[in-house]
Amino acid sequence: MRAADLLGLNRNTLRKKIRDLAIKVIRTPGT
Repeated sequence: MRAADLLGLNRNTLRKKIRDLAIKVIRTPGT
């Protein structure tokens, strides 16, 4: 595997995780 490919995958994965977490936080009342 190439470093560039790994970085790209990591970026996409992190973006998705952050997005999911943000949605959960916004949907969660309080906090």
